[in-house]
Amino acid sequence: FDGEEIKTDETIRTLAQKWQPSRRPRSEERNTKAVDTDMIVISCMSKPSHCEKATEEINVVAQKLITNSESDLQLSYAKQRRSKSSALLHKELDVRSNRAVRQYLVKVNQAIATLYARHVLALLLADWPVEAQLSEEALELNGASHMAYILDMLMQLEERLLWEKILQRVLKGCSQSMLSSLSLTACQFMEEPGMAVQVRESKHPYDNNANFEDKVHIPGAIYLSVKFDSRCYTEEGCDELIMSSSSDFLQDVHNFSGSPQKWSDFEIPGDTLYYRFMSDMSNTEWGYKFTVTGGHRGRFQTGFEILKQMLADVRVLSHLPVADIWEWQVGVACRQTGSQRLKAIHLLLRLLQCQCET
Repeated sequence: FDGEEIKTDETIRTLAQKWQPSRRPRSEERNTKAVDTDMIVISCMSKPSHCEKATEEINVVAQKLITNSESDLQLSYAKQRRSKSSALLHKELDVRSNRAVRQYLVKVNQAIATLYARHVLALLLADWPVEAQLSEEALELNGASHMAYILDMLMQLEERLLWEKILQRVLKGCSQSMLSSLSLTACQFMEEPGMAVQVRESKHPYDNNANFEDKVHIPGAIYLSVKFDSRCYTEEGCDELIMSSSSDFLQDVHNFSGSPQKWSDFEIPGDTLYYRFMSDMSNTEWGYKFTVTGGHRGRFQTGFEILKQMLADVRVLSHLPVADIWEWQVGVACRQTGSQRLKAIHLLLRLLQCQCET
């Protein structure tokens, strides 16, 4: 710039036009791009599939099926994810040549960048202005039900308190049509087959000088729930059942021995439970029997948390298709078993309570 008068050179004009932000693509253009390759969004169904008969409970126990330890498990989940990721990275790098290692690290960096971008999205949603409305256009969603999949993704990544804050902001910012679609997608999540059950037991009574080791593996499980038979009994201090989430029995270790009162149910992070049973040369009791339950796809809990929060918010409740949600939850209660069935019944009771209040 020379002198007092500002003159714009033609070169600067050309560069300014080149540097102008590109126009936002239309929705049909966005749909052709892979925004997040591992998020498969299924279209939201307004009605559940027909169910003739409720699924029979495989493992009938007298103990409580719903525990309040889900938030307590968050630290264990994070710890196990870090340790497993580190071990997997070392293993992959050790079997590759120098050139292959460089290419592999590029993929690792891309994955880390994706995780960071998701974390930034979580912080953005958590700090979303209360008075501002969330729209499909603003978040470039493929549809209103897409928000449920984003919430599910963030639930697997973020601490529980942050996720709950995100959910509250999302519900406050959603339009009436988005709330309806979000609730039905949450119902759809809860109907997905999510429970797998395996039973392990000793001889009754067990043998002396036993030294038995095995594992229970349920692919895709986020955590495993272990429930003991009420008859479990071993010689206290001498015959012992050890359980862990690692094959070296160093992580999330649980020891059981003695009378039935000493055998308490627990939950363990991951998809594999390792166990070892040892007995001495004298005195035997009834032995052990336990049932291991795990979630396959992990979306049931997301759907349950979304609906539970929706039904607790009076402002949101007035915009929900209550009759459709009721029909979905009846189907969920028929199809699921164990704690998942009880959670669906919890929502049905809440729906009845909402109708009485209104």
